[in-house]
Amino acid sequence: MINSQLLLFLNLGFGLLLVLYFVLGRPKPKQPTRLNMRAKSSEEKKPIVLEPEAQVKTGYNPRIVDQSEPPPVSRSLSVMFMYNGHDWEAHDVLGVPQGASMHEVTKVYQHIVKTTDSRSLHFYEHAYAAISARHRKQKL
Repeated sequence: MINSQLLLFLNLGFGLLLVLYFVLGRPKPKQPTRLNMRAKSSEEKKPIVLEPEAQVKTGYNPRIVDQSEPPPVSRSLSVMFMYNGHDWEAHDVLGVPQGASMHEVTKVYQHIVKTTDSRSLHFYEHAYAAISARHRKQKL
C-alpha cells in the first residue's frame, strides 16, 4: 500500500530525474559556421556559354549580356486607390485585366454606370478616376 509520504518522495525523485535529463543529458548544439562577408571573390563574372552540342540538346541559345548595363526597368500595371480607408486595385474593381487599354476600361465603366445602383456608383467612379489619372500621367 502506498501512503502519501511515499507518493511524495516518488514524485520528487521523478521530477529530479526529469530536471537532470533536460539539464545534463541533452547534447550541446553545434556552433554555426561564421560567414565572412569581407572576403573577396577571386572569380570574375563570366557569361555561361554552352557548347554547340549542348545548345542543340537543350534548345538553349545563350546570349552574352553586357553586365555593365543596368537591367531593364519593369513597370507595375496595377493601379491602387483608397476608398473608405481600404486599399483597392482599380482593375479588379472594374473587372478588367491589368494593363487593359483605356478604351476597354471606359467601355466597361460605362456599362457599370448603366447597370449599377446609385449607392455603389461612387466606388466605381473612384476606380475609373484612378485608372484614367494613371493613363494621363503615363502619356506625359
